[in-house]
Amino acid sequence: MKTKVLIVGEYPPPTGGIGAYIKGILDTGLGKKFELRLYKTNRFKDKTPSNKTGYAKIFETKPKRLIQGIAITLKNILLFPFSILVYNPKIVYINSAGDITFFEYSIYAWLSKLLRKRIFFHMHNGFFLEFFSHSPGFIKAYIKWTFNQSEKNFFLTEGWVKKYKSIGIKNAYVVHPFIDLKHFSDLDLRNKNKETKIIFLGFYSASKGIYDLVDAAEILKENLDCHFDFYGEGDKDGLVKYILKKKLTNEISVHDKIVDLDLKNQILNEADILVLLEAMATGLGIVASNVGGVPDLITDRKNGMLFKAMDSKDLAAKILDLGINKNLLSFQKKLNHKRILGFTKEQTIQTLSNFFNDR
Repeated sequence: MKTKVLIVGEYPPPTGGIGAYIKGILDTGLGKKFELRLYKTNRFKDKTPSNKTGYAKIFETKPKRLIQGIAITLKNILLFPFSILVYNPKIVYINSAGDITFFEYSIYAWLSKLLRKRIFFHMHNGFFLEFFSHSPGFIKAYIKWTFNQSEKNFFLTEGWVKKYKSIGIKNAYVVHPFIDLKHFSDLDLRNKNKETKIIFLGFYSASKGIYDLVDAAEILKENLDCHFDFYGEGDKDGLVKYILKKKLTNEISVHDKIVDLDLKNQILNEADILVLLEAMATGLGIVASNVGGVPDLITDRKNGMLFKAMDSKDLAAKILDLGINKNLLSFQKKLNHKRILGFTKEQTIQTLSNFFNDR
């Protein structure tokens, strides 16, 4: 009989890092080894627009949406024990985005603990340690206490594991995000007219660095023949107003969402790890901020370019360097073709299988 595993987390829509990861897990061969079931924790079918991080998100959310979100969350929490009792899994695999949503997922963990289930807690947020560091002492104690009640805690990179262990988190292990390499092929950086194209894939908010990229585009306007394409969701109206203010409508195109995106001839700018892996697989030039788990994947000037977070001048300099240096780009492509082999879905599934079977 297969071991039953209850996977807790979001599932598309909306499209996000955790949702894509869980969908990928459910679509792989892991279901042949274990009996998997999903407990969806989605609140809305679209993302809540936000330019803030951490506790500030609460005060930025519109009251009506905040109340709706709280009501849906309470409903999910109240129904969760019944789902466990009916399905009776041996393992509860919890996938958390971090920040204030950690407290919701910590309740799922504690309910699972009370019902005597094995708990595997997966933290996907690269900024959660920053959230932790700005929290009061009793919150820090609660966070550590929750993590240490789990049989195993999963983090996306080796660097994250070291950092979490340094604050007292036990049973910390690496479970890499993954991509299916058969869906990717090598792409060129420049198109026929030599224009360099730069894309941003992500959420339109200040916390994602989108306005820093607009400021960088203003700097590059006179120095590099290039065009910027932004793909994502969020505060599109605010972003477009800022672009109009900077008089960059000819240099920047803003799209509603990532649909049928042609990635040819482009440099990628985004700090999401899954997006970075996809860029590595396609041979795109990579420019990313030196935050979260990004430095564990990207070494500056070796397999990508790292810039100082919230520094548009440094960002522009790194894009310019990569945009005009063909030899540097070719060198980075070769390194990334080797590096990406450590992030295949087969490896991640085998890692999870080993952990689920390990007593």
